[in-house]
Amino acid sequence: MKDKSLHIDWLDELRGFAVLFVLAYHCLFWPFKSTHLPWNESGVLRSFDVPTGFLLVSPVTLGWGGVAIFFVISGFCIHLSHLKEPTFGIFFWKRFWRICPPYFITVFMFFVSDLLLHQIDKSDGPFQLVTHLLMIHNFWTDSRFGINPSFWSIAVEAQLYLIYPILLLLQRLFGWKTTLVIALFFELTLKQGASILSLHGIVMPQTLTKGPFAYWCSWSIGAWMADKYKRRKALNWPRLLSPITCTLLVLATWIYKPISPLEFLAVALLCASVIAWKLTPIILRPCATPRRNSGIEDRILVNFRRYLAFIGIISYSLYLLHQPIISLMNKLLTLAPFYRELPTLLQYFTLLVVTLMVSLPSAYVFHVLIERTSITWGKQLWQRLAHKTLA
Repeated sequence: MKDKSLHIDWLDELRGFAVLFVLAYHCLFWPFKSTHLPWNESGVLRSFDVPTGFLLVSPVTLGWGGVAIFFVISGFCIHLSHLKEPTFGIFFWKRFWRICPPYFITVFMFFVSDLLLHQIDKSDGPFQLVTHLLMIHNFWTDSRFGINPSFWSIAVEAQLYLIYPILLLLQRLFGWKTTLVIALFFELTLKQGASILSLHGIVMPQTLTKGPFAYWCSWSIGAWMADKYKRRKALNWPRLLSPITCTLLVLATWIYKPISPLEFLAVALLCASVIAWKLTPIILRPCATPRRNSGIEDRILVNFRRYLAFIGIISYSLYLLHQPIISLMNKLLTLAPFYRELPTLLQYFTLLVVTLMVSLPSAYVFHVLIERTSITWGKQLWQRLAHKTLA
């Protein structure tokens, strides 16, 4: 969400970084046949005894964290939008036309392609299609990564929208502090608790461990920050959760297996700490204008941020399309003898560059033709319905 008068355009840059990080992460699988560093023999710490090429790009194995960044930004933007227009009818209407039509189109598109390429069993096809259209495919192991593996987070996002009124009710009854503690309890219990129970042979239902309540705090933090921001109240972000501390927490959950279920929450806290750092001067000095850059280095930075913001604007379309494009580009590249002879690290960067060259223009076209059109149709239809109601 853009609001130039309030100087939060940089959220688009953060979205752009997040989607590129996710894309780079998904490119890892094809050359390296893995997206994670293995655990050592004790099963407690990460093993860095891997090929040099994979070791050099090992920070990219954290690229899944881009989804956590999306969740924090989503909570921020959704709640800020609701504060400006606090009507649930309009809220769900806008969310539907913003999210669903582009998603449905890509579901059908990739489902048909999977059937034609025999990548999905015909007997399993109806289950995959129905669960994806209902956005409940994250509740089953067989469908969570079906059709398009990236779609699991779209389902969780939609479910977070559905329980958003619960969050608002808790906030009105108990205030934000208690509400965030409740959301944190759910996320910690369903993530770390499920991991502990699994060690004793107890498996929690996937409807809980992969459902919206397992990501509730990560999303709600963004909503809390939006509430403070809209009301021009100091965030009072805990000093203990500074960007440096949160970075160390992310590294700890990445390296130390017993707390690895908290990786998503750790990245969400890191993102929230960065947003808090950016928002604090804006809240304290809302009329201040951003410093204008000058000089060659500053112009380079400005252009880089502009391109990153552009990618952020088309990030939803890019997220919907990127993973099948990666798969297709890999198949095409492996047909070329020169590519097969490249070192694995160069194969990775070649795949990444080629994927960006194809996916960015594709996402822009999809954003313009499908995403924008869907939003426009939603607005026009709402106006017509409102006009008929008044008439």
